[in-house]
Amino acid sequence: MEGALTPSDMMALIGAIYFMAGVIKGVIGLGLPTTAITFLSVFFAPLQVLAINLIPMFAANIWQFARAQRRRAIIKRYQPFALSLLLSIFIGSFVTARVPIAGLSLIMAATIIGFALYNLIGQSLAISRAHDTKWQVICGIAAGLLGALTSMWAVPLLFYLTGLRLPKDEFVDVSGYLLLIGCLPLAMGYFATGIVTSTIIPFALLAAVMAIMGFMVGEYLRRYVNQQLFRRLVLWFFLIMGLRMAFYAATL
Repeated sequence: MEGALTPSDMMALIGAIYFMAGVIKGVIGLGLPTTAITFLSVFFAPLQVLAINLIPMFAANIWQFARAQRRRAIIKRYQPFALSLLLSIFIGSFVTARVPIAGLSLIMAATIIGFALYNLIGQSLAISRAHDTKWQVICGIAAGLLGALTSMWAVPLLFYLTGLRLPKDEFVDVSGYLLLIGCLPLAMGYFATGIVTSTIIPFALLAAVMAIMGFMVGEYLRRYVNQQLFRRLVLWFFLIMGLRMAFYAATL
């Protein structure tokens, strides 16, 4: 950890950020790592941000997939994507520690900007069943390489899932599974390369608890919030913060 923040200050800051990120995910169904990384990057170095984000991301996706219907069918149906994701994210995670800070910051910024623009524009191609396996492999590799560097692989995943035109509940269940799968090799790579250290773990565990609490609050608020308006406001905020992060990284 860096700067003049005391451990108690960092606990309070990280807890507040992940509670807010959990609320956003609970309301609109996405955006926990994007929200958390956007805010954490203001206060911490990129590798510290990735380390803090690992455990709460794991916890949130376990929570999400545990609530899914037809889990065995989902695992069987999306094997090509899962295997491509596992392999590429595992290999890529060993490279992350060697990427210069400015480069890592720019990749994070580009991912956040891409995430926001993709969702704001809302365009997607239609993926037919005949070409599904090919798209699973392509998007799985892209998601894995991006996820290894940034802990955010939502853009290739959303590109693939929206192309399938899945019903809302199935979309949430499948995304929870594929996000969870990606956490496994990411954790192995981050621990093996020393990105996650013993000093980070208490902060990450607090973040996980606060993220789940926020998610539960967000689920409750979903019934009373204009979800489409809230979603667009959050995405515009991501876009602005991503541009700010890119400007900062370009000056490093």
